Amino acid sequence: MKLETLLKDNNLLNKYKPDDLENEITNIDKGYNIYLLSRFNMVDNNLIEWLLNKFEFCDDLECLIANKTAINNNINFIMDQKRVRSAKAAGNLYMIRQSISISTLILISMNNIDIADLSQIIEENSKMLAE
Repeated sequence: MKLETLLKDNNLLNKYKPDDLENEITNIDKGYNIYLLSRFNMVDNNLIEWLLNKFEFCDDLECLIANKTAINNNINFIMDQKRVRSAKAAGNLYMIRQSISISTLILISMNNIDIADLSQIIEENSKMLAE
């Protein structure tokens, strides 16, 4: 949720807001899992169907998993180009990338947030995000 707040504070959530997301999942059984899970490892078919509609370019769960992996790899690539980090800082960034919730991924996708912008926000706030 910290990352979502940072996206909002940086005016990157201008098309699709957290309130929009919350309203949409209200009637989906176990929809709250999108806030709790950072991996697409769910079994609820209604939630999976809804997620596939949100990520229109995907037609199965494997595609959603690949999309999350691609985002994490792109964040890692951009941050690695910037500078060499200490082992602790690298560990914190790894933990942050791995813990990006499904709800945050939806907001990133629906608002067409550039991975470079996302990476900059993560890097600038990595200490706070790692807490």
